[in-house]
Amino acid sequence: MAFAKILRQIVVSTSVLIKNMPELNISQKPAPDRWSGKEILGHLIDSAIVNHQRFVQGMVSEDDLIFSSYDQDAYVQINGYQDRKSYEILNTWICLNHQIALLLEKIETEASFHLARKHNFDIIGYQRISSDQSAALTYLAWDYLAHMEHHILQIIPDYSRLLASFESYSR
Repeated sequence: MAFAKILRQIVVSTSVLIKNMPELNISQKPAPDRWSGKEILGHLIDSAIVNHQRFVQGMVSEDDLIFSSYDQDAYVQINGYQDRKSYEILNTWICLNHQIALLLEKIETEASFHLARKHNFDIIGYQRISSDQSAALTYLAWDYLAHMEHHILQIIPDYSRLLASFESYSR
């Protein structure tokens, strides 16, 4: 599994494109109740912070992968991403994902085959799996990247996904 490598590739390839986007374009909301590109990127910051904690907790946990959820809209609003400069948001996102890539390297070597007895990926996951199905921390890593690419496509419509389906990693 090469989650850390894929994450680094995603960040490098998309950060150049986002950096070159005009501030007006990335600030524009498609509808009043929809997030702008800056808010989507801000949401990915919030996701990085929350998932960093989940990755660390998952590496410490012996038996389960039960994590708290969070109110995504409230986090985006409270953090005020719409009113910030896009380069500030982008730089924060890059730095957080650099740290997560380091964790993913450890997960890939230390925790990839440990199946948890309990998880709540049926509640917190982007691509949800049944609570009856065993899961490893690598599923959370894959789901984090799948979620990220989903939102990158909202900012950069012609973005080409780098992540394969989870089934190709779990064989």
